[in-house]
Amino acid sequence: LYGLDADLVLAPAAIKGLTLNAGLGLLHTEIGSFASSSGIVPAGNRLPDAPEFSLNLGTSYEFPLTGSVSGRLAVDGRYQSSAFKDALNDPVVAVDAYWVWNARASVLKQGDWDLSIWGKNLGNKRYVTQAVNQTVLGVGCRVYGAPRTYGVSISKSF
Repeated sequence: LYGLDADLVLAPAAIKGLTLNAGLGLLHTEIGSFASSSGIVPAGNRLPDAPEFSLNLGTSYEFPLTGSVSGRLAVDGRYQSSAFKDALNDPVVAVDAYWVWNARASVLKQGDWDLSIWGKNLGNKRYVTQAVNQTVLGVGCRVYGAPRTYGVSISKSF
């Protein structure tokens, strides 16, 4: 296997409090042949849970509300290309490409406390995180990522 993993963080001086970040993953995998409980895995198959392309993007903007209290708005997303969930590269348990987007709004005192409202998987994307195909034994399953979720978080540093 070989690949590239690159991250970029920008904090433009022209817009105080703004941070932009991006990450890119490129991956090529190829496994050798071996015997498994499901049969012979042919040489050249892709490694399980190894998307060839992944991307993450994010931005946050922090601004003063009072002398020591700030506000922060943040949005981030991640993309994953299709991937197999087993070494046999079984299409029944393959995962399609997907995007997931999240957002957060916070009021905070740096190094002291943070109150946030947030949303995860805002597009309510249905995506597979784990899968097993043992239909020859009458068993198979797919585990999906969490649906659209909202919440409130409060944290205190000591």
